[in-house]
Amino acid sequence: MVVDYKKLNNITIKNNHLLPNTEQAFQVLGAGYKFFSTLDMKIGFWQIPIAEADKHKTALQSFQRNPPKCNFFQHQIDYLSHTISEYGVKSTDEKSHAIIKLREPTTLAEANKFLGALSWYRKFIPQFATIPVPIHVITNLTKPNKHKFRWNDLQKKAFLQLKELFVNASLFLNLPNDNYPIILTTDASKVRIEGTLQQIMDAEIKNLYYHSQFTSSTQRR
Repeated sequence: MVVDYKKLNNITIKNNHLLPNTEQAFQVLGAGYKFFSTLDMKIGFWQIPIAEADKHKTALQSFQRNPPKCNFFQHQIDYLSHTISEYGVKSTDEKSHAIIKLREPTTLAEANKFLGALSWYRKFIPQFATIPVPIHVITNLTKPNKHKFRWNDLQKKAFLQLKELFVNASLFLNLPNDNYPIILTTDASKVRIEGTLQQIMDAEIKNLYYHSQFTSSTQRR
């Protein structure tokens, strides 16, 4: 069946709202739960609820699950490229392996792609802004200067060091526990801002989040 919704779209009042924050979603899912279930909806677009008074304006569809992609009573689940359990959140093995397999960049586009792939997981890595400095230096080029891209030993060292983190480092963060106070540790200079969220649980320091970024030219003034 094919339906043309152009006229209906033209008179639809848009319901604007903020998209859910992924970090908040992780915290809700990991709030002490021991078992997780995931459901995959068949033809997901048609599963979006519609007000009863408006249902006659669209084609009706049944609420159906896709059994092969559903999981029940799991100790951990993969969600938004992260693995979540009662203990915390970490990078999925699939994503980590994909970064490990990335070859050494030879072009500006490849170098930016590598940095972009890592940025999604910067919250797991303390002082993340410091390690890739040599790569940022050669990728922060305006369009007319793209030809100045040069990949040398300094960039190679940073590249290998970053990949090593996905091989040996524990890219894992604990989820906050409301029964314990949160410790915020910060550090800042003219070129860098860093911070760490931690909690002490059972006499052990638990890392909740790392933040690390370079300041912009405007912020340095």
